[in-house]
Amino acid sequence: MSGEIPIRHYWNVFCPAIIAIIGLFSSGALSQTTQSLQSADSIPDGLEARAEQEAVEEPAEPPSRPFSLEVTYSLFSDYVFRGINFSEYEGEGRERLNHQLATSLGIPLGPDGKYGTFGFDMFFEWYEAQKRLNPETGGQNLQEVDYTLKWSYAIEPIATTLTLGWTDYIFPNANAIRTNEVFVKFEHNDAWVWRGLGYKGEEGILNPSLFLARDLRVSEGYWIEFGMNHPFKLSQNLTLTPGITFALDGGYLDPLLHDGEGQKSLEYAYTQYGMDVTYDLTEVLHLSPYAGSVFISGQLYYNQASRVEKRQGIIKDEFYGGMAVGWSW
Repeated sequence: MSGEIPIRHYWNVFCPAIIAIIGLFSSGALSQTTQSLQSADSIPDGLEARAEQEAVEEPAEPPSRPFSLEVTYSLFSDYVFRGINFSEYEGEGRERLNHQLATSLGIPLGPDGKYGTFGFDMFFEWYEAQKRLNPETGGQNLQEVDYTLKWSYAIEPIATTLTLGWTDYIFPNANAIRTNEVFVKFEHNDAWVWRGLGYKGEEGILNPSLFLARDLRVSEGYWIEFGMNHPFKLSQNLTLTPGITFALDGGYLDPLLHDGEGQKSLEYAYTQYGMDVTYDLTEVLHLSPYAGSVFISGQLYYNQASRVEKRQGIIKDEFYGGMAVGWSW
């Protein structure tokens, strides 16, 4: 939603909901653990020894899978993509919900992914008030469908993962607008930078990333993002990840919004501040490693638009958030 709506209201809505859900699952897991410890004293020695033997024989991890699969359902207050709010109309008032479904398929190439990983992603955006947003052609709530083909490769000598890809954007309610883009992304593990300060972990500290996309059909402009984030492990299953993203608009947005016409120069678009709280439900649900893992998360984002983009009326400040539940295998 736009920056004119008080941020405190949505902070008070999302945060207590996430904390309550995490607390509920955490309490359940603690209760189950306590009961298990109490009942362990009453197990006969023979059965206890047998149980220990079976636990040792059971493999900790399933055999390597021929592919990976992840499915995530999200519920957001707004659909904001590259600074543009695609789910807000004049006089909206109470927020209309955005339902999103994302799937990701990964296929390792060669033994243990020696030649990288081929990926196929899909994204679906369903907006509750699409008819109000677009009275003439908003006949269906399905607002957007995206298909992505990509290839990722870990360049181990420089601790960087390279991803090359192509995305097709389809807007069912606006037949005149359909475009596609190519992109490249670099994700770096900066753990080595901090060795001199005594850091011995394998995980990165700032985890810098660089993303560059070029539209091929409508705007033919560039979009650049530089991001950083750090996951804080608050408990075995609870992770808090703050992040920041700096976005540059190289003639991407304005022509895309105005049928190819608009500014083509490189401008600073916005700074995005994000917060993600994720709870891994796999242990609580007693899922076998063969069944994959399940998580629930809460997310908050604030986009601070640059003065140039604000003045040109391209983007504005946005504060939005939501929740997600996902399964990966």
